[in-house]
Amino acid sequence: MNGSGLSPKEEIEKAFAGTPQHVLETARGLHKIGDKKRKDGESDWREYLQEAENAYNCLLNRVVLGGAVEGQFPAFLLFLLGMMDQQRAWNGRAVALAKVAEAFLRNIPEQTDATENLLANVLVLQGYGYRQEGFRMEAEERFKAAIALAPNDPEILSGFSGLYINDGNPQKVIDLLNKAEAIKPGTVEEEHWNLALAHLELGHWNTGFDLYHKGIQGKERLNQNYWASGTTPEWDGSPGKTVVIYGEQGLGDEIMFASILPEAIRVCRHVIIDCHPRLVEVMRQSFQACEVFGTRKSTLHEWAVGRSDIDAQCAIGTLGKFFRHKDADFPQYTAGYLEANEAKVLELRQRLMTLGPGPYIGIAWSGGSKKTRFDLRSVPLKLWAPLLALDATFVSIHYMPEAAEAAARFNLPHWQGEIDDMDAQIALVKACDLIISVNQTLVHVAGALAKPCWTLTPSRPAWRYGLEGSRMIWYPTVRQFRQRRVEETEEPWQEVIARIEPELKGFIRKWVDPGVQGMIRNMSLVVDKPRLEEEIEVEK
Repeated sequence: MNGSGLSPKEEIEKAFAGTPQHVLETARGLHKIGDKKRKDGESDWREYLQEAENAYNCLLNRVVLGGAVEGQFPAFLLFLLGMMDQQRAWNGRAVALAKVAEAFLRNIPEQTDATENLLANVLVLQGYGYRQEGFRMEAEERFKAAIALAPNDPEILSGFSGLYINDGNPQKVIDLLNKAEAIKPGTVEEEHWNLALAHLELGHWNTGFDLYHKGIQGKERLNQNYWASGTTPEWDGSPGKTVVIYGEQGLGDEIMFASILPEAIRVCRHVIIDCHPRLVEVMRQSFQACEVFGTRKSTLHEWAVGRSDIDAQCAIGTLGKFFRHKDADFPQYTAGYLEANEAKVLELRQRLMTLGPGPYIGIAWSGGSKKTRFDLRSVPLKLWAPLLALDATFVSIHYMPEAAEAAARFNLPHWQGEIDDMDAQIALVKACDLIISVNQTLVHVAGALAKPCWTLTPSRPAWRYGLEGSRMIWYPTVRQFRQRRVEETEEPWQEVIARIEPELKGFIRKWVDPGVQGMIRNMSLVVDKPRLEEEIEVEK
């Protein structure tokens, strides 16, 4: 119900007794309420958007049937419908409606300021839709056209900045948002997330993690997690507390931020980890002093009911705010911080040995989705042929639906059961001698185990891979082979593979079976070095 006490449907029915303008105002009011309810996680938001949509369509039909299809009004209605589709993540339909609106506006003979402003917003709507669907060039084209029409519109500048997140140009994000903030103070308050990622990519850890924490507090993110939206106080980093630390991003991010857990454990009286369900067992093995539950996004945590010992809660990404202020704060561990099931590791090592001689190299060739830049993070398996032809045994560790079929075409072993089971997948990574992967979760797993890992990093990577260098600050054992970029031209992945090939040949040439290494180490333990040196001297 609204403040009037009427349902959305009743509101619209009442509005239709008045003028078209009154109908439009009522529909826009319901539209705004519905979008706010969506962001706040309220269950009835669809009802409000549906009634607003019905009203927009009814008004549009009246305009068309009445023959008044010229002018700004039909374009405005199409824009509102497109906005609604974008809010519901129907990006393709939003773009289609925005294109029709653009056609209406460009056919208006005399372009007024109001017409140009609406056209700019229609182009932005197209840009957002293309960006969400992974069509970057089309998105950039639309945003640039919108900026040309409205160069000082803070909302357009802010929207444009989002195009450059994880796109190799974090300074552009900062510059656009600073310009928007100068025009309209408070604009940045809505863009903590994008601004955070830009600063983190540049290694501005204090600023970046402070903004990251503010971004987590956004209502849409808060409503994704029971702890964040509940009444338990947020942890301020003070010692001696019992703290629930919960995951709030993807699987890879959760593994990466888990590298900070040892420091939090040392500071807190007790840590309760509320992680992704697939990570429960490995978290329990790795952080045995902690309680671990896999309920992170649940609306009800039965295990927490009636507990009075929990002092505070904290998103795992927020730990960076307390423990990562400069490059030197990233530990140079050698043993890793995740513990694999050693019995499973041994079993899988033996299984690998049945495939052929070592070294045993796990690979993954694509990752992400349209939204997370699948196009940049994928290297077709056929391009890996020069590596797969080398004298080693390769195995697919590729968590994607099409992986088994692709692996079969290249006679690449692919154990789907072990890949689907996160604990078995972690053990498989540990059992390998080297991991070669595009930027995806496998990199985080290998890095967390301190397993040697080579990653094919696109010229426009996600923030966590940094802008330059072969080192990945989060994982000492991860080496990056970066795709080069000259202006807007990206190096073909074949050339990156060509740079990896001699390195891999060298790795294979120097590789020594871990069993042999162990024998050598054991022999060194029983040799009396001083006595041996004495005997050698006597022989001389």
